[in-house]
Amino acid sequence: QLQTPILSPLVVTDDFKIILPKYQNQEVKMTTLPKVLYFFFLRHPEGTRLKELDKHKSELTEIYKTISNRLNFNTMNKSIEDLCDPLSNSINEKLSSINKAFNDLMIEDLARHYVPIGPRGKIKKIMLDQELITLPNSLFSNTL
Repeated sequence: QLQTPILSPLVVTDDFKIILPKYQNQEVKMTTLPKVLYFFFLRHPEGTRLKELDKHKSELTEIYKTISNRLNFNTMNKSIEDLCDPLSNSINEKLSSINKAFNDLMIEDLARHYVPIGPRGKIKKIMLDQELITLPNSLFSNTL
């Protein structure tokens, strides 16, 4: 781990890899569904309450379609339904995966800038300065 903690810019490549240039271009690896949730938070710097995620089902589904090579829309829709279901633990599992992906690469004090955080029941958002985040245009296409 770094002796002098520094924030790295976060770059999402055209093929949806999450790269940290100041950490020897390390890739932050996570599976597709946590990545869908992560990209949703990157697109919404104002943050959102987890219990309001169901209002964003169509956007989450579009992100999923954009970054996934899956063609089975039933499976995709079920995954998004579970993610948005307050009675399911899916959202907490995905947030945990996101946290683990960053905590595996850096100390927790730095990782907290990159992951969606916020008090329970309140707005969660990524605290990293927007100027440090680069997203591909495909995550902002008109269909999203």
